[in-house]
Amino acid sequence: DRAPPRRRPRRSLLEGEATRKQVQFESRRSELGSTLAALQRLSLRPTAALLVSPGDPNDVVRSGLLLRTTVPEIERQARLLRADISELTDVQDRIRTRKVELQTAAVDLKNERNRLKGLSDTKNTVLTQTRGAQSEAEKRVAALSSEAKTLEELLSNLRDSTASAIPQPRPRPGQNAES
Repeated sequence: DRAPPRRRPRRSLLEGEATRKQVQFESRRSELGSTLAALQRLSLRPTAALLVSPGDPNDVVRSGLLLRTTVPEIERQARLLRADISELTDVQDRIRTRKVELQTAAVDLKNERNRLKGLSDTKNTVLTQTRGAQSEAEKRVAALSSEAKTLEELLSNLRDSTASAIPQPRPRPGQNAES
């Protein structure tokens, strides 16, 4: 069973948004990975140890400046990454919710189609019975009219035939003929 056309674009939009967020997340994760690796190398040598290290003092100053300028940027990137992850999670949640809604709508639609098919079958059964009864009535009228020589005899035969016939109640839609 297909979902109504108006529902498909919304699901496609959500899936497209999720894919875009996933690509952004992967890109930022790669950038932050490189930066974090450099910071980890720097953090292996604490600042106090850098001051007394046998290396060039200019390297110590450069390392300190690098840390001071990169840490805020890394924190900003981490905030953006957290926001992207949160948005991605929200979009994925909306997709899951939408899928459940569509599945529920599909089940409801199937149930409604089954109900309508049952009603149509009942209508067709009643129509067939009615046509059969009509055919029998036409045959009876034709037989009575061929037997009657006058209009008076025909009316009398019809009254007698109608009085002797036991009317059969028709089943109502949705009821079985046996009940």
